[in-house]
Amino acid sequence: MKEDYKPGDLKYVDQNNDGVINDADRVVLGDSFPDFQWSFGNTFTYKNFDLYVFFEGVQGVDMLNGNLIDGYFPINFRRNKFAEPYLNRWTPDNPTNQYPSFVDPLKQGRKVVNSRTLLDASYVKLRTIRLSYKVPKFSSLIQSLQVYVAADNLLTFTDYVGLDPAVNPNNNFNFRMDFNAYPSAKSFIFGAKIDF
Repeated sequence: MKEDYKPGDLKYVDQNNDGVINDADRVVLGDSFPDFQWSFGNTFTYKNFDLYVFFEGVQGVDMLNGNLIDGYFPINFRRNKFAEPYLNRWTPDNPTNQYPSFVDPLKQGRKVVNSRTLLDASYVKLRTIRLSYKVPKFSSLIQSLQVYVAADNLLTFTDYVGLDPAVNPNNNFNFRMDFNAYPSAKSFIFGAKIDF
């Protein structure tokens, strides 16, 4: 049975050109295993200052975004959803191809895994940065004094629309799915190291 598409509906590619969208039209869209991972850490020293930085990156990995699935195919209309697809959806006055109309999201069935819900989750993250200062010796009781400030999970550079592409809430690398995952917490630490 051929599906009845209207302007603003999601359209699927008929891969085998038989006029029907069904299981025979499925293709592999992504890979939950990254093409490569990398990290870089170094300490830069100038006079009494030390600056430590640690970056990590993941390239060529895909993740299924459960929040987008809930937006495109809502089970419960009271759930939180991304606002942008609804605010910029297709309408006769806004004939965009970026987002569907959402007039009848369940009409075409629940084809939840598609190129709109499986996203590139590549990222570069400034995982740790720490600036420390060695205080010149000023007392015979204190052998050394170092004060520092540090931050973890400070910056993430990514095109992923979820909260944190580094989080894999189901902890399964065969199937990466982000569904209301809490992002990696940012932390700030001020401290001192004293040797007597």
